[in-house]
Order: sequence, then C-alpha cells, then structure tokens
Amino acid sequence: MNYDKVEIYFSGYSLEYLTSEEIVISNVDSNKVEKLNELKTFRNPIWFGNKKGTDYTIDLVYINSYSGEKLLVRILKSVNSEPTIIYGTGTIFDSSYRNDSLVEYVNSIIGLETIEQYNGSLNQEEYDNLF
Repeated sequence: MNYDKVEIYFSGYSLEYLTSEEIVISNVDSNKVEKLNELKTFRNPIWFGNKKGTDYTIDLVYINSYSGEKLLVRILKSVNSEPTIIYGTGTIFDSSYRNDSLVEYVNSIIGLETIEQYNGSLNQEEYDNLF
C-alpha cells in the first residue's frame, strides 16, 4: 500500500544524538513521501537486530489519509552496530531487517549529521531553529 503522508519522530539517547524530548518532523513533502514509500519495501532479513545500548530511534509513521491506515517503521541504531529496521506489529514482517537506502535517505531528511554535531541535549525548538 502507498501512503500519502509520513511523520518522522526522532529520539536520541547517546551523547552524540541526545535529545531532551522526541523531535517531530511532520512537514515531509510529497516527493520525499513518494521516495519513502518506495524505499520501505526494500529489506534484507538479519538474524539479530539491535537490542541494547541504543544511540537513537527514528519512527516513521506512514499514513493513508483516505483509509486512515497507518504503518510504523522503526529505525533502531545501537552503539557499535548498523541500524536495524523493525516493522510495526500486525504486519507480515516479524523480524529485524537491514535497509541502508532507507536509513541514509531518512538521515538526510532529518539532518542526522547536524543533530550529531549539536552540543547538548536537543529539543524541538532548537531543532526547528537549526533547520
């Protein structure tokens, strides 16, 4: 299913990505939503997902405005490991996955490098001022 809206929620837990609250990115333009729809379908199963020492989580909430259907796709990045993709409960994807293309694209949308370089604990107002 294609979704016409995507909301992104970022929470940083390690010193490199620390946030004092969940950062919300809700004004994702339609071209980026189209690309996110395409990228969410590429996945490579992995045996063990990230389980401890979380650097950050990024929740992508895909929304179909017409049907009201939503899909949660979570990017979980643990210390010293590659990001893992976890699909929301109720989907046929009951495992952890790798999807480097999706991770890189989402990181570019939210400005992950800028977040990483920020000194201190980032909040929504400071994030909005950076971008």
